[in-house]
Amino acid sequence: MIFLLVGPSGGGKTTVFNRIIDELKLPTFHNITTRPMRPGEVDGREYIFVTRDEFMQMWDKEQLIEYVEYSGNYYGVKDDGQDEGIITVEPNGARQFKEKFADKVKVIYIDCPEGIRKDRMLKRGDSPEAVEARLKKDRKHFVFHAIAGMVDHYVDELDIEKQYSAVKSFITRSIRQERREVKSHEGHKVPNKRRRTDAKGHTKSV
Repeated sequence: MIFLLVGPSGGGKTTVFNRIIDELKLPTFHNITTRPMRPGEVDGREYIFVTRDEFMQMWDKEQLIEYVEYSGNYYGVKDDGQDEGIITVEPNGARQFKEKFADKVKVIYIDCPEGIRKDRMLKRGDSPEAVEARLKKDRKHFVFHAIAGMVDHYVDELDIEKQYSAVKSFITRSIRQERREVKSHEGHKVPNKRRRTDAKGHTKSV
């Protein structure tokens, strides 16, 4: 099962993502980006940071599942051949994951008012110009009713702890449900019948 965290900038999805992988130990996909590294980020954890030339070479070699240009930077997901895990993506990325993996994908949308998101981005060190640019982009790309049809779980808690609890609860519930379905399917498998030949050369199932 693949869990996608989707939501506008400063909404809390990266913080939730880091806690989820730390506490639930879910495998992650590798996010690739050309944007500068922010304070507190670690290369290879939140993102693999590359140059624009390196990014486009990966795309040309079909090493990415999807990519999008956002606020002048490229974002993409490295194709390592895996089909389970968790990752943060933009709406276009979520659509491409849905096209590739279909029902294995669960989209979790984390929403948050613009004013709170603006304060968070400024506090984390983003320039006022960069914040305004991202907010403007978000107004265009994160129109909820335009992507609501592919969202499996909607989170609109303002508090980060409550956001995390809501996401964690949905993920653990979904994983338990999938395991129950797998066990149920295995329990209904028809065993292979053996064939026995009698003294007259007739065969029958046993």
